[in-house]
Amino acid sequence: MGCPDPSRVATLTFFVSRAMPGDPAKIFAGSQATDTAIAAIRAQFGFDKPLGVQYLDYLAGLARGDLGTSVRTGHGVLDDLTGRFPATIELILAALIVALAIGVPLGVAAGASARRGVERFARGVSTLGVSIPEFWLGLLLIVVFYSSLDIAPAPVGRLDIGVPAPDGVTGLITVDALLAGDLEVLGNAAGHLLLPALALGLPAAAPIIRLSAEATASLLRSDHLFYTRAIGTPPHVVYLKHVLRNIAPIVTTMTALIFGFLVGGAVVVEEVFAWPGVGLYAIDSLHYNDYAAVQGFVLLAAAVYILLFLAVDLVNTYLDPRKRLT
Repeated sequence: MGCPDPSRVATLTFFVSRAMPGDPAKIFAGSQATDTAIAAIRAQFGFDKPLGVQYLDYLAGLARGDLGTSVRTGHGVLDDLTGRFPATIELILAALIVALAIGVPLGVAAGASARRGVERFARGVSTLGVSIPEFWLGLLLIVVFYSSLDIAPAPVGRLDIGVPAPDGVTGLITVDALLAGDLEVLGNAAGHLLLPALALGLPAAAPIIRLSAEATASLLRSDHLFYTRAIGTPPHVVYLKHVLRNIAPIVTTMTALIFGFLVGGAVVVEEVFAWPGVGLYAIDSLHYNDYAAVQGFVLLAAAVYILLFLAVDLVNTYLDPRKRLT
């Protein structure tokens, strides 16, 4: 899988968004608006221009770093995305922690164990993760832990209503609360983060389980690991120093791909949990046929993919000394 081409993504997104049914000016103006008011909105956002002219204006704006103005919010799309991106990053990072905490140990155990029961359990968890949609799992978690057991907070965002967010530069409430030493806000934010992170992270653990199991089984059959175990090397040294170290580049690459997948999966989970990130922003923008906002979200997702591939190359070069010689 290669990196997305930003120019192709921008072009494809522009024309696909214009093909969506409905007039954003009419949707924004409302059913009682006059033709004059609708025409004024079209002129304000440039929708009255020929499609080719709109496309050239869009490319010129991208060259200036201008993603356009949202019809729905009236703000610059770049400002909207910048304000909401930390919430999405916090959710995705928490989901990745869940996926890795489940996927790597279970995959290594399945690949190393001679017992069929362990392998079947890992395979069952992996199959279940692939089969369950994030939105269904999210709704199930809400029904069980919020509605039935009443041990989870209401799915109304990142904090309880009335709880102020801590001051900080990261925008990640859990990190900012931890840095500020505000344990009360930290616990509140972590409680709101847990269920959406599980809904997004459990399905993402499936490919990590399978990949870790296959890589571990292959390594343990190698001559190097056979000799290492034969000379009496303690099992914890075998797995920590040899197995995990050798599968780290593979898991890193898979983690980057999963991170990109989670950007898309976060759209659904944020809608279910009213999580105020860029995914919810994209869903709300689709309801209004907000061209600029939808295009900005897709370009952001493409940029994340590109940066992830670059980061993976750098990390794998560090983890695998052989790549430093190429």
